[in-house]
Amino acid sequence: MPMPTYTRDGLTQEARLTAEDLEQIRQRRRDYNRLGFAYQLAFVRLLNRFPSQQPFEVIDEILTYVSIQLSISTALITQYTKRQKTISEHQERIRQYLGLTRFSQAEGDRAEGKSALADFVFEQACRHEQTHALMAQVKAFLRERGILEPADYTLERLIQRQRRQARHHIFEKVNSLLDQARKDGLDALLQTQGGPYSTLHRLKQTPHRASPSALLRLTQKLDQIDEAGVLSLDLSWLNNNFQRSLARRARRSTATRLRELKAGRRYAVLVCFLRQLHQDTVDDLVTMYDKLINLVYNRAQKDLDANARTHRKQIRTSLSTFCDLADLILDETIKDKVLRRMIFDRIGRDDLAGQATEVETWLTGKHSHVFNLVKARFSYLRQFSPALLEHLPLELEDSTDRGLLEAVDLLRGMNAGGKRKLPGEVSLAFMPKAIQTLVQGNGHIDKPAWECALLTAIRDHIKSGNVAVTGSKRFGHLEDYFMPEAQWQSVREAFFHRTSLPMRAEEVAAHLTARLGRIYDRFLEGLPENSYARLDEAGWVLKKDPGEKLDDEAEARLKQLHDYLGAHMRVIKLPQLLIEVDNELHFTRHFMSTAQQEAPKIEDVRAIMATIMAHGCNIGPYTMSHLIEDVSYNRIKHISDWMLTGEAQRSALASVVNAISRLDITQAWGTGQTSSSDGQRFAFRRRLLQQSYSPKFHDFALEFYSFIADNYAPYYSLPTECSDRDAPYVLDGLLYNESDLPLHEHYTDTHGYTEVEMTTTRGGGLFMSALEAIPFK
Repeated sequence: MPMPTYTRDGLTQEARLTAEDLEQIRQRRRDYNRLGFAYQLAFVRLLNRFPSQQPFEVIDEILTYVSIQLSISTALITQYTKRQKTISEHQERIRQYLGLTRFSQAEGDRAEGKSALADFVFEQACRHEQTHALMAQVKAFLRERGILEPADYTLERLIQRQRRQARHHIFEKVNSLLDQARKDGLDALLQTQGGPYSTLHRLKQTPHRASPSALLRLTQKLDQIDEAGVLSLDLSWLNNNFQRSLARRARRSTATRLRELKAGRRYAVLVCFLRQLHQDTVDDLVTMYDKLINLVYNRAQKDLDANARTHRKQIRTSLSTFCDLADLILDETIKDKVLRRMIFDRIGRDDLAGQATEVETWLTGKHSHVFNLVKARFSYLRQFSPALLEHLPLELEDSTDRGLLEAVDLLRGMNAGGKRKLPGEVSLAFMPKAIQTLVQGNGHIDKPAWECALLTAIRDHIKSGNVAVTGSKRFGHLEDYFMPEAQWQSVREAFFHRTSLPMRAEEVAAHLTARLGRIYDRFLEGLPENSYARLDEAGWVLKKDPGEKLDDEAEARLKQLHDYLGAHMRVIKLPQLLIEVDNELHFTRHFMSTAQQEAPKIEDVRAIMATIMAHGCNIGPYTMSHLIEDVSYNRIKHISDWMLTGEAQRSALASVVNAISRLDITQAWGTGQTSSSDGQRFAFRRRLLQQSYSPKFHDFALEFYSFIADNYAPYYSLPTECSDRDAPYVLDGLLYNESDLPLHEHYTDTHGYTEVEMTTTRGGGLFMSALEAIPFK
């Protein structure tokens, strides 16, 4: 029996009986018939299916909510469940009353039933492969068209059938774009060429810690991908989600396993993998470039600070001399004729001349500016800068001056021609004015300084979004992250209707002003009785909850409660807990193949449980295989590589989160409408590009950015670099989690906040305004 998927808000909205509903209910004789009829009516509205009859499916929450509205005891449902004929008659009457169509009837209607649904599933299957997402799309399709849902296994069979057809269609279309030379090149990637590893294996290696040699290896990887000839293929018709899915298949597979695939599937998987790998490698190239520039500047700053510490005594002496000079010059009792003599009497001509020379050195010498020390590391930057510029295609955003790209083109031409001298006219407009004075001295432009300033400017403009990197996922044009204009126009009206926002730009200011005015009116009306917040001449004043101090009697009662709970607390081992949860939720089926899901075996469940504990408890597959019996290391490794996919983990987590939300006790903590997110850092000493040193953690660390709802359901988590701000990842958890939580508000600290992000999320209807979010009483 499938677990019900609905929210408390959905229950109160969909299961609320209208006057027309009550008229239909009164036509039934006897209270138990009225209760059963109303229960089935609320059930089908909420879940778009009728309750199963053998045995009759009773959901206590729906039954209780209906019985309260009818003032009929829930105990009468027992009598109703014994009348199978009446149940069937009521279902047919409800179906006609609501204008619903049975799936079997719609399936026979070629115009609106099976053909339309199959075409819809086929279209969605061409976009992504996630079964959970496809199931949600199909159920929404049926609900919109008033078609009752069949059993889940019926929809699963339909989805699997259309997925196979969609895959075959995609594989054939991709293969039609490949000539024999490209196919031979793709097959060559799977060969070892006499060595221990295949070319594909080397391509899949993650980049190491940032260094000039590591960056050069990334450029070599880009050259290898370009030589395959797949980047010129037009795959704009193939959804990017599906491309990523096929790319993940190639990344998880060995060269031997890929060679065993059918040719059509193998080529499609390799093409998508190489295209996605090219984008990821470009991102890694920019990231490594950023880290190397930061490394140069950090080391230069350390040298500058060390030099300042070395000459601290001289600096203090010069500052003391400056104070003496200021005292003498500002003393109006000293006449100008004797001022020079008094200065030399107090300080001394030779000392003053020596200190002036030292100060001039500090102001104009090597250690006068951090950029001078960066220029001293020009040879280090030249180890990778020519290859970097050759493999970093840059494009300007509309509002950016072309001076930077002209300078980049100039340097590329000089690198290609082996020239070391700059031409007569070179623009310096792309660099800050403070740097221009250091680059151009005495009317002459220092070529190493100019190139260092250019490399710094490229990094800064990419990070600020003024310059886009062609073929990048993270650093591309801003427009690339939005849906195409034609697609937006097709959904524009529905979006504004759903979010209750004005469609015309000139109406936005009035709409927001009126909305804010209504909020203030509501707040001011309740201000006299508001015990939480008030507004006076000093501004906002929020109530502070004082710390409660218990007396001796209350402390004794609290200790008694603690002792009682401790004595009656159930003690359970982790494997037993996982088994009990799986018996209720069947979350392990998300980590099984389709054939295993239909008839799961005990040994399959045991192996999945062992694999989950091996990774979740940081035991590792090898050690876990020696701790338990009948589950080999190869079995755990196979499940880790092929079953514990990101899709499966998200689906399993969603089932657990939904179950938590249905528990009565969690409603005392929260309704699941609000959530928060924050990061937690863990030691991460593996030498990878994403490795970052955390000064607060005092070690190399990786941050896990986790999301938790107000009912304590952890519904999303993703790893990030500890040096990154949290703000770019807030939308990931809110938009990409697969739970049924009715999220309306989200809270972060200042590390997860930006004005742009708050505006975007509010525009999508997720956030309320600041005043609306305050729980005024």
